[in-house]
Amino acid sequence: MLVDVICMRYNGAKLPQEQLRSAFAMRAELSLCYFYGRIIATLSYPWNGPTAPGTNLPRLYECRIRTIKGDDIVLHGREYVGMNHEQREVPQAWWCHVLPECERPPDRWTPHPAVAAAIAAKE
Repeated sequence: MLVDVICMRYNGAKLPQEQLRSAFAMRAELSLCYFYGRIIATLSYPWNGPTAPGTNLPRLYECRIRTIKGDDIVLHGREYVGMNHEQREVPQAWWCHVLPECERPPDRWTPHPAVAAAIAAKE
């Protein structure tokens, strides 16, 4: 599903309300999967848009849906921060606002209507 996401923690520490209210939301595709008894939340950029360094969010492991209110979802879980042998697991929460599918950018892999008609004619 297409969502606007705001991280509610930084390195495991809760962010102040003022900072959360002024935070920039990242638009991404949210997917939840069940993997070896754990729920993993992943954000992806399906339209391959440009991303600035540091704007990609790590996966959220052992994810739980804490709140669903209207179009808002709050996910809690753990993420890994750090590099190589300094990597550690910290708590994280994402506030996600679900967007209608009509706000999705055009898919880069959708063929031109004439090409799609030619493919359909061959089948």
